[in-house]
Amino acid sequence: MTKLQALVRSSDAIRADVGAMRDSLCLSWQSFAKYLEKEYDVKIPGGSLCTFVKDGYLAPKYKHYFNLPIEAPAPVCPIHGIVERYDCRTQTVKAKNKPPVKRKRYPKYNNWLSDLPQTDVRQMMDERQEA
Repeated sequence: MTKLQALVRSSDAIRADVGAMRDSLCLSWQSFAKYLEKEYDVKIPGGSLCTFVKDGYLAPKYKHYFNLPIEAPAPVCPIHGIVERYDCRTQTVKAKNKPPVKRKRYPKYNNWLSDLPQTDVRQMMDERQEA
């Protein structure tokens, strides 16, 4: 085991330890949450602890209690085993799921000046300056 592996624990190992600790104390999830808050100053609801142990999901606001990374890891390519920015099977860049940008459409009456011929606009400006 390397130093890095000793410092960083996977969420599966933490889940197993939390589940084993709860089973050894023979407490309900709510009582176990109160026990953790009293003994270790870990303020996580019992339902969130239950979901974490059974399903592996823990809300990002509670991850700092177990020193888990807050951001989700990027998906790893099953072929190469590294994070890739494109689909290696089709060699195309993966499209980001962004909604299309709505562009403002101004009514026609706002653009009346640009619709006039250039000579008329120039003439109107000259007449205004003379007055």
